[in-house]
Amino acid sequence: MPRGSASFNKHKAAVEQRREEAQAQFGPKADFFGLQGGQFAAVRFLEEGTEIAWASMHRIPVAGRQWPQDVVCLDQEDDGTPCPFCQSEHKGIRARSTKGFYNVIWRGGPAFQAVNQQILAQNQQLIAQQQPPQPTYTLAPVYKRNEWKSPEKDQQGNKIILGYADGVFLWKASKTVHDLVVSKDGAYHGLCSRDFVIRRVGNTKDDTAYYIDPLNVEAGAQPMSPEDQALVREKYDLEQFITPMSYETATLMLAGNIPTNAGPQPTFDRGGMPPTPPPAPGQLQTVMPNPAAPTPFATPAPGRSGQ
Repeated sequence: MPRGSASFNKHKAAVEQRREEAQAQFGPKADFFGLQGGQFAAVRFLEEGTEIAWASMHRIPVAGRQWPQDVVCLDQEDDGTPCPFCQSEHKGIRARSTKGFYNVIWRGGPAFQAVNQQILAQNQQLIAQQQPPQPTYTLAPVYKRNEWKSPEKDQQGNKIILGYADGVFLWKASKTVHDLVVSKDGAYHGLCSRDFVIRRVGNTKDDTAYYIDPLNVEAGAQPMSPEDQALVREKYDLEQFITPMSYETATLMLAGNIPTNAGPQPTFDRGGMPPTPPPAPGQLQTVMPNPAAPTPFATPAPGRSGQ
């Protein structure tokens, strides 16, 4: 029987190595940004222009899971590079779609926590006046993590949240949303130039629409704060998410010999005419008892003037 600290440390190192090898098969890990219908959040994009990442993807069914797995097509340049997924006899696997990948600083720190508290206080007055309450920001969570730095989950399978703070998250989006992101990059001379509010309306693939507007419509470009610049060092390497696997690995995956990582589903936005958007930035000020108080679309957000 093994005994002693040296033997235990050797065993622990071997377990960690096996864990890393197994995780590598499942692809890169990330904390993903996401919203439910009716929610909105403030973010700072960390790529712009030619840095904006995207890839053509296939969807692979995964046994025992509700959603298929997104995998990167091997023929990214549309030059005829052999791709087992493109060659599949199944139409659903052969089909390709574009996905965008963006590093964002999702806001959740004290400044936006204070904004939410003011909104909740003002909502009490609105409710007393029989007016609809205003929404609060969806804040970036801080997860409880295990020894492998993965978020821990409760008995219901939900990630355990310890609090809220600004943090780097990965946003994975559909082609429709990617087109919107690219258009905003051009309209505002770079996505990194300021904070944006992302709003989601709808919950299904048929009624979901996204809106991306500057947090501060009138302020123009704002440099990142020292705190944001420190967070930039925590960006994910997007090449890991858009680089195709080898032909041999793809063939094994189709045969079911390599596990896949379902991960989050991409942000989608499709269907007919988009729903009526939420109030435009700045409009919420007209219903607030104190016009000088910060609102979800106030200009500027407290404590962010140095961004």
